[in-house]
Amino acid sequence: MKVRNYPTALLLLCILASCQTSANAQQRKLQNNPEAPIAAYNEPKAIANKVELPDLPEFTGQVKLEKAREFPANDQVERTYAYVYQAKDDAGRITDWYRTALSMYKWDMDSSTNKAIMATNPRTGNSCSIYCDNETAAGCKLHISYTFMQKPSDKSAVNY
Repeated sequence: MKVRNYPTALLLLCILASCQTSANAQQRKLQNNPEAPIAAYNEPKAIANKVELPDLPEFTGQVKLEKAREFPANDQVERTYAYVYQAKDDAGRITDWYRTALSMYKWDMDSSTNKAIMATNPRTGNSCSIYCDNETAAGCKLHISYTFMQKPSDKSAVNY
């Protein structure tokens, strides 16, 4: 399904709602399992070094990594990495660059505006969201989230 020209606020709201729904489902799962470890299962953890993301090109403009986090797995998601950069370019230039680069890498554009992109890699099922906010004359905050989807397991195989 191709969707174009969603307002950025609506797109961001959908991204946040999706993350919150997944976190709430994980929390309910833990609450119903008395043997579950006592931990903040759905809390992201800060990571010291950026992880390389396959098939996601590095932006060639000037950016400085400010925050890197890893989100935990669930039934569908193997893991998610989220990065926040301070960029010296404006949101339009950044999203235009990513739109072109992702097209060259053969990603499917699920949604695209002048400040936000959601795309899926049809070969792996992995997805990314890229958006900019806090825009000033000096640049903007660039947010990149990359989700590795669980690989389907062959549960139909029977070993005798």
